[in-house]
Amino acid sequence: MHVGKLLARLNPSTQRYEQGRGGIPELTPQDVAAAIAMVPEGLGRELVCRLWWPDGAKLSAKELDRLLMEAQLAEWRARMDRLVNAQIFQAMAETPSDRYRAVAKLDSARARMWPRLGPDSCYAAIRKAVLAEMSSSCLCQSCHGLGHVRDDAGLITACSACEGSGKQKVSDRQRAQMIDRDKKTYSVVWAPVYEWTIGLCNEVIGPAHDRLRQAVA
Repeated sequence: MHVGKLLARLNPSTQRYEQGRGGIPELTPQDVAAAIAMVPEGLGRELVCRLWWPDGAKLSAKELDRLLMEAQLAEWRARMDRLVNAQIFQAMAETPSDRYRAVAKLDSARARMWPRLGPDSCYAAIRKAVLAEMSSSCLCQSCHGLGHVRDDAGLITACSACEGSGKQKVSDRQRAQMIDRDKKTYSVVWAPVYEWTIGLCNEVIGPAHDRLRQAVA
């Protein structure tokens, strides 16, 4: 079963889940809540709750933002360290070959460096936009976020509408609007930060999904 359907049992509903179906044991909301507790703490678990259990996620919204902020800052620091190391390498280069490699290393580090931090930066807006993009409201309408569909013959195949991602495609223009920047500024300045942030979220949520499935198996 898709974890979204499991966590939906924790959302307000008039349906009574404690009733079994034909003698088959039915998971209760208490079972699902216990399973969530078995998922290791961290960004993955918070994202699973944010996407599929909105009411529960409200209780830890600040924690989720903090985890994402810390991840962004750690990556910013790592990129800055590479830039500083490249500058040091250039300063210490003595031979023509060393100087040539130093210039290439410095150019690469500068190209990969993110925009400066500050109150007027978009890091917080990107965190908010990424969570909105990953939310259930942005799920593919053809497969309802599952990433696969069942054809007329009953065979399960990857959803062609979303190419198996389970999500609607969001354009650069839409992303730019979500962080209140024009498309050119987004593409040139902020796209690397946005793509890294959503990439991290997609990377860590998979293992959290798997662990939740194992916990309720």
